[in-house]
Amino acid sequence: MLGLWWVSWFGIISGFLMVGVFNFRYESTKASHFSLALMTVTMGAGIVFFAADSKIRKKIDGEKNWAAMIDLLTLTGTLLAAFTLLGIGFFIYVAPHLR
Repeated sequence: MLGLWWVSWFGIISGFLMVGVFNFRYESTKASHFSLALMTVTMGAGIVFFAADSKIRKKIDGEKNWAAMIDLLTLTGTLLAAFTLLGIGFFIYVAPHLR
């Protein structure tokens, strides 16, 4: 189940970028500035998350530490995915109505 969640990340991230970049061209100036900031912050958080994931995996020793690391990364990954999905909702529903 956890493997399926990690694979779904690629769909969430690519959907976020696809909708964000597509809508960026057709938005007003105010909405496009906020959209650009949202894309930058979200992708920066994703890069930091995956960099921290690889760094932590190299330092883990022992089964108990491994389980704690998986729980922590799953929780933070879920929060980042929720933020990314909210960003998609912003691009679809809110940004087109900003003037």
